[in-house]
Amino acid sequence: MGTGHFIPRMRSCLPWHGLRPNTAPFTLLRPILHRSVLPLLLHGQMLSQVQKYLMIDIVYALLRKGIFLFISALYTTVSCWQRLRHTRTFIYQHAACGDAAPLLRRTTERLTTMTHPLDDLLARVPFAILDGALASELENRGCDLNDALWSARVLAEQPALIAQVHRDYFDAGADIDISASYQASLAGYAQAGINAERARQLMAESATLLNQARQDYLDAHPDHTLPMLVAGSVGPYGAWLADGSEYVGNYTHDERTLKDFHRPRIAALLEEGVDILACETIPMLAEAQALTHLLEEEFPEATAWIAFSVQDDAHIADGTPIEECAIWLSQHPQIKAIGLNCTGMQHVEGMVKRLASATTLPIVIYPNAGEHYDPTDKRWYPCETAQSLGSHASLVQRWYAAGARIIGGCCRTTPNDTRTVAKVRQVLLDAETQR
Repeated sequence: MGTGHFIPRMRSCLPWHGLRPNTAPFTLLRPILHRSVLPLLLHGQMLSQVQKYLMIDIVYALLRKGIFLFISALYTTVSCWQRLRHTRTFIYQHAACGDAAPLLRRTTERLTTMTHPLDDLLARVPFAILDGALASELENRGCDLNDALWSARVLAEQPALIAQVHRDYFDAGADIDISASYQASLAGYAQAGINAERARQLMAESATLLNQARQDYLDAHPDHTLPMLVAGSVGPYGAWLADGSEYVGNYTHDERTLKDFHRPRIAALLEEGVDILACETIPMLAEAQALTHLLEEEFPEATAWIAFSVQDDAHIADGTPIEECAIWLSQHPQIKAIGLNCTGMQHVEGMVKRLASATTLPIVIYPNAGEHYDPTDKRWYPCETAQSLGSHASLVQRWYAAGARIIGGCCRTTPNDTRTVAKVRQVLLDAETQR
């Protein structure tokens, strides 16, 4: 395995236009070369027919690669220019309101580095390590989460315990940790008697706790050199319904309703300085599209990944083929990765292969332990598909081989599972060093 495996694949315009190197117009090059250009160039040369055909194939491959890279670079340049224009407009709007300073700082940092921290991380390792479950880990430490707010209630009642779980995942080897805001929403908190102002404070505090946990880890490990990312959790509209809708997607598709629901939490998380938004357990393409449009229209400086809940190894929860989701999301530069979460491990490998065939975006996966969740009593129950990453390191190797570039765990996984993932990556790094 060469170092090329560690370099993030360039997002090109080819998925956007439905073009790939093995499809038209690239395949038109070969007959043109065979029938016209090279026969003229090779006329009179003392070459056998086999040598001529070999030379034609070599020139064809070089031209195909050159055109592919040229169009990719052109699209990347245009996309960056569009983002700069949108960001400038957004800054001017906020400057008129007198609240542009935090935005200017983050934008300046992003434009100065010109590299997203996720891209920087993926360029230096075979795959990034994502944390594991938060809510079920809180349950393991004595919290009763049989409540519509789920882990969002712990934000108000025991924030120090959430901070400790974050720190434990960093200690276990996680490069990326996700905030405790999955179930946090104005609607959910209002239903529990918490006013909008306090709800916004709690959503922001989820990012503050995670940022502090990262800083505490870095203070204790000054020799740590890899980027460490804070991801702001954006759970689906169905999560606040607290009836398992996020695994089915049987709720509103109205884009305005979905945007209004997600807007306050996204604003709170970005204001507190998360590196990326983790839009997770999204059951339907319509909600992923609403989130993407919201980012483009109102938060042009933000980036996100989209992780779907799925029904098998080919379709997301609402029945949409995963390839269709990947093709659509690949057209939007603010989406930095695509994948799945909170599904049984048996669906992961097939889903990763389908995604890898449809997109050049990094693929993010964080399955649950395969147990059955009952939304009526908010509990997980053992079943035949239950597995542990801690005892199945070979699964991580297979997911990586299939194309996964961000690997972690969801419900019922623990810091021990994160340690297993970290060991797999270290084996890959050691093997690369020995080459």
